[in-house]
Amino acid sequence: MWTAAVVAAGYIVVCNLYIWLSSAVVAQIAKTPEDISRLEMEKGYVFICTTGLLAFAVAWRMLRRVARDQRELLRRRDALISAERRAMAGTLAASVAHDINNISMVLETQAGILEGADTAPAADRQQARNSMRAALRNLSNLAQQLMHVGREGVPGEFEEAELDGVIRETLFLCRAHTHIRGCRLQPPEPATGIRMRINARAFGQMLFNLVLNAAEATEQQGTLAIRTRTQDGQLILEVHDNGTGIPADRLPHLFDPFYTTKPDGNGLGLISVKACAELHGGTVAVTRSDLGGACFRVTLPLVRAGAPV
Repeated sequence: MWTAAVVAAGYIVVCNLYIWLSSAVVAQIAKTPEDISRLEMEKGYVFICTTGLLAFAVAWRMLRRVARDQRELLRRRDALISAERRAMAGTLAASVAHDINNISMVLETQAGILEGADTAPAADRQQARNSMRAALRNLSNLAQQLMHVGREGVPGEFEEAELDGVIRETLFLCRAHTHIRGCRLQPPEPATGIRMRINARAFGQMLFNLVLNAAEATEQQGTLAIRTRTQDGQLILEVHDNGTGIPADRLPHLFDPFYTTKPDGNGLGLISVKACAELHGGTVAVTRSDLGGACFRVTLPLVRAGAPV
């Protein structure tokens, strides 16, 4: 603002000085009233042409500077977008790698059971085989997702699925995980045949990560409760634990990339949970559980926004 005021004041001073000096010159050289009229007109033409050329030079310089600044802004914007895409791709790749590691632990555990096939009961051997098949399906899906890193969207179709079946299959896989098998896992009450349009792979992985997170919060030997209900056209999925809960000062950072309070954690499990919830047009929140620990609550619309009915 001060620069504009100084420029305006300078322009006024110069114009007044020009008028005073030019009028003095005209008075000195004019002999007749006609000379005065002619010289005043010529003086006006000179003033207009001079200020016009000056305005052109100033405007041209300013426009060149604006164009240069605009090109620089566009360059920086493109660089920022490129950096954000690389960061998102890196976070997604790390999140998928985290999920793949969880599945590999299931496979390792079940492989150990099959190695002792001669002494293990037949029912345990069959359950190990079923767990390994389910884990391999999930591993294949995660590998496909990793191949799509950097592209728009998430692999996997949204289709109508029975919620009970997806939850049941996910919890079957959870029970085979080393960090979960020592916990008391309480499945939800049957959801009376609720069907909704979901990406079953993403939904299952979201629930898997929530159960694993709850198990680790109870040092792999607590009580975990999964509860579902519908309310106001929304599905509410809750995972409770009887651990020590989450301190209030940590709540704002729980879903930050790579934030973790575990010595061997990587801060990616809850990022995957948040991404899956948002994929379904939903949200995830953390509250206190009536079991004494934390409650992770996922709220999803029963009809996904923009999905065909």
